Amino acid sequence: MLNSDRAFMIVSVAVTLVELLGILTAVHAAMNARTSRGAIAWGISLLTFPWIALVLYAIIGRNKKIICTDIVERFKKVSEIGSKYTSLMASTGFLNVLEPALSPIYFSAGSGDNCNS
Repeated sequence: MLNSDRAFMIVSVAVTLVELLGILTAVHAAMNARTSRGAIAWGISLLTFPWIALVLYAIIGRNKKIICTDIVERFKKVSEIGSKYTSLMASTGFLNVLEPALSPIYFSAGSGDNCNS
């Protein structure tokens, strides 16, 4: 009898913790969603079936803007390094020889506006 009470207690605590985590994650999703439709969809799913929705939200639901911003910053650094080497090659006259072959490679770092889509 003691083992069944203990198992019931463990299951009860696990269910309560997952439900509370679902509620907290639903609040996070509502505050950080990009659209109102997304906020409503994540909120309802996290409150209704948190066992599945928590896993899905961890994989695909979070806003990836931080990751995208990091990529844009790294791209800008690489572009700055490339422009330094380009100016060095231009000052030595080496770029005049390579310019026709390198013309498709030149591009700008941009402002990173593509991260918001």
